[in-house]
Amino acid sequence: MSKPYFTRSFSRSQSKINELQDQPERKILSLQLDERNIATVQYERNGDTVDLIHSEIPSELQGKGYGHILAQKTFDYIVENNLRMKITCEFLQKVFEKNKSKYGKYVA
Repeated sequence: MSKPYFTRSFSRSQSKINELQDQPERKILSLQLDERNIATVQYERNGDTVDLIHSEIPSELQGKGYGHILAQKTFDYIVENNLRMKITCEFLQKVFEKNKSKYGKYVA
């Protein structure tokens, strides 16, 4: 059985990442990665469906696994809040495809 796409060895600083924060007034889910850097997912919400439009990791942290952490926390946020998701963001689509069995029933 293959491991989930999210399973990686992360540095100590990555293991201390805070919880995902919803900023509905800005239509952004944000994740504080360290003292200076924040990752975001821009979204549109229509009732119980959240369209995940664009994800962004600061350029200095790209390629270090933070995008996968952001994706996992975003998908888990959808599940925990009994929402459904539409995934427009190409990066999030790629991560979702590797984790379809876990999150497939939450796609609108």
